[in-house]
Amino acid sequence: MATLAITRKTSNTLVTSSGFNTNYDEIEAVVNALTAGNLAADSVTAVKLNVDCVRADYGLSQHTTGALQVDVSDTNPGLEITDGGVRVKVDDSSIERASGGIQVKALGITDAMLAGSISAGKLAGSIPDSALSQITTASKVSTSALTGAYLGSWASISGNTTYLAATDGFVVGFASRGTLVTLRGYTDASNPPTTERFNGRNSQSGVTCSVGICLPVKKGNYYKVVEDNGGAGYALFFISIGS
Repeated sequence: MATLAITRKTSNTLVTSSGFNTNYDEIEAVVNALTAGNLAADSVTAVKLNVDCVRADYGLSQHTTGALQVDVSDTNPGLEITDGGVRVKVDDSSIERASGGIQVKALGITDAMLAGSISAGKLAGSIPDSALSQITTASKVSTSALTGAYLGSWASISGNTTYLAATDGFVVGFASRGTLVTLRGYTDASNPPTTERFNGRNSQSGVTCSVGICLPVKKGNYYKVVEDNGGAGYALFFISIGS
């Protein structure tokens, strides 16, 4: 198939023995005659390309024919030509390309990317104390959510008897009798306890004397209240803190 043709004739026409001879002095390429085999490498410049030819670093749009074409008006494209094809552009810090497509990078989600509306159901397990800040705003914790911070039930105890505290708590009580009354409280890690933490004494002539006691006790310690009043007119109780 011919690729070139004579297309322009000159104004002078010669008369020969065989007839008229019209002179032609210009040739041009035949329409649709050139193929890829006729083109040298890098012979076609970018300005010669139509808008439906793909160019790197631009977005893609759909041509009127239905084919994909470069959208040169897209100054912030989401696609790029790399690795031998058209790829989704990624920042490679939070999102990366993988063999199956794109994925979130390990440790790619930062605090700045969170909107602050993460539901409790999205939190896994307990948050360690090292990751928590002190709560300084009032009314941020409901009292119903607190555990281990309430007084337990009252439990009657006897004087001159050693007990082991299963929880933190208090020994409270009183003794009342005529002329002289005493109460002494002991608590420590020994069984029986030997460290005196409280000593109350009241002595008055002709009136009934009373003494009250409030003895803090640590969990795991022993405690005992000694009353020297002959067993008359006293009441002692242990009340726990928490469980």
